[in-house]
Amino acid sequence: MPPTKEDAFSRKQYWIALATPIVIALPPLLVLCLIWGEGYLAFIYYFAWAALACCAPAAALSYTTLRMIQRMGKEAMKSREALLSGFEQVERILPRNTMISAVLLLLGGGSAVITIAPFIGGRGFFYCVGVVIILVPMGLWSLFRHVYPMLRRPLPDGAGRVTGRAITREQAPKVWELVEQVSTRARVVMPDNIIIGLDASFYATESALYLSGATQPVTGRSLFLSVPYMAFMSRDELAVVIGHELAHFTGADTEYTLKFARIYARAHQHYEAMDLDENENDSRKGPPWLTAPARALVAYFLSNFDLAVQHWSRDREFLADAVGAAAAPSPAAAAIALMRTTTLAHVIEPVLHTFAYNGGRSSHPGGLLASVLEAVAQAPELDPLKHLEESQPHPRESHPPTQQRIEALGVALNADLVLSASSREPSGLLEELGLR
Repeated sequence: MPPTKEDAFSRKQYWIALATPIVIALPPLLVLCLIWGEGYLAFIYYFAWAALACCAPAAALSYTTLRMIQRMGKEAMKSREALLSGFEQVERILPRNTMISAVLLLLGGGSAVITIAPFIGGRGFFYCVGVVIILVPMGLWSLFRHVYPMLRRPLPDGAGRVTGRAITREQAPKVWELVEQVSTRARVVMPDNIIIGLDASFYATESALYLSGATQPVTGRSLFLSVPYMAFMSRDELAVVIGHELAHFTGADTEYTLKFARIYARAHQHYEAMDLDENENDSRKGPPWLTAPARALVAYFLSNFDLAVQHWSRDREFLADAVGAAAAPSPAAAAIALMRTTTLAHVIEPVLHTFAYNGGRSSHPGGLLASVLEAVAQAPELDPLKHLEESQPHPRESHPPTQQRIEALGVALNADLVLSASSREPSGLLEELGLR
């Protein structure tokens, strides 16, 4: 199999993290060889050895960290528990290692500059020393003042904000009845909460959710139903989607996601802390080169575990698809639901983004749902076949491509299925369930 862009990126980060201390150490090492025994340049020895004393442990630290990431990444392919355990273990020690590496390389780089400064000639020596005297303390201050506190941030609480409302059995008895039917038919657990709203996907979660205008979160097992998509789905298609999402509760997927999403989010916080981009608004953080090797370590960590994350996510989605398909009379409903949601996403998501950008206000006199219906009716093309290699949107998970999921269900695509999935007409399901 030819190397992918992700493989190339991972290798690049590996060599940046490993080679930087070696590159910094080479000039001082060369100087030591050239001036060995020269008494009049004895003071340079101290800076040369200081540079080597900083770069050697930095290189060793980078190498051991990279090897640990590789080992844990391979272990993560064996089980979901190994993925969670390994990711958490690496994520816990990575901030310390990246911070130590950044400090050592900054001190080593400063010593290396002073080591080669006498060979520049003229006023170059004084310029180099002046630059080191200014930049090294500034770099250390930047690391400890701005980067270190970001690395020490606690785990995110995992709570999300949702544009939606929880519906009780009294408010929407037909929705609860449908969910109970699916739960019984597919042998999956019932949710504690059913939320209808305007997010661009269906999902199940055990994370706390802050609903529109609420000060207290909804907790427990929550099933989120996307109203814009439901407007075009049949009852069987919705049953498939509900069965799929409830299967994540039964398989402890939501509990795993709740744990993993938090540590994954903190790992990205660490990367952002080290990502001193030149265009970053907070210029106090320092120049980008200051943390480039440490940033490469974090990037290598994330990319190395990505294969395992995708593997287990794919496995969970295929299992949930099979459960969801059992909630409908025919697996064809599952195939239609997959194609419909993937295709409609290209029309519905821009409308939802505009709605959010405008502060939750719709420019359409009939409201957001009317705006969605109009956008779908006026869309130049709805061709499910063009989107088979795409994945369904989800707030916390990555899904396999739609075609792979349909093939795993054993459904053969035909013109009738594609025609059903490309329908622009509202299905009347919202009215049937008493939601409109």
